Amino acid sequence: MRNKIYNIIYFFILFLIVSCSARYIKINSLSSNQEAYKGDSVTFNWNISYADYVKIYGFDKKFSSTDSLKIVADSSTNFILTAYH
Repeated sequence: MRNKIYNIIYFFILFLIVSCSARYIKINSLSSNQEAYKGDSVTFNWNISYADYVKIYGFDKKFSSTDSLKIVADSSTNFILTAYH
């Protein structure tokens, strides 16, 4: 049996939200596959209001506040999404 990749379940466990104004960052939606197996395609989706951009630990790219990321699962991993204001 293939080992389950639980990175999907833990993708949104940790959010570091940085805000310096009266408008607080608001998480409207976060979603991903509930579980995946090694080699499966996984898509993460998010919609965050009042964020200038989003970064995901392990990626050098700045993502839009409404965006998605598609990866191929290869190991158990936690992803940290951080929204910046």
